[in-house]
Amino acid sequence: QAVDKGKDCTAQLGVLYELGRGVEKDFTKAYMWYSVNRVGNEDLKKNLTQFLTQDQMKEAENRAREYLRQHSEYGIEY
Repeated sequence: QAVDKGKDCTAQLGVLYELGRGVEKDFTKAYMWYSVNRVGNEDLKKNLTQFLTQDQMKEAENRAREYLRQHSEYGIEY
């Protein structure tokens, strides 16, 4: 159940960055958080591709992988 809440939180972070609610709008960070969640966010990620270069998408994917690597050391899986 906690893992499901973690997935919901990462998706919500993506939404906040995409819309600029409470944070500076940042499509790269939104794409990264949608990538961390990995489940059910493909449409959200696809919508962002019109605003990002290939390099920005690659950077976001790399950040997501690093985040997942760091947090998997603590038994957190998304």
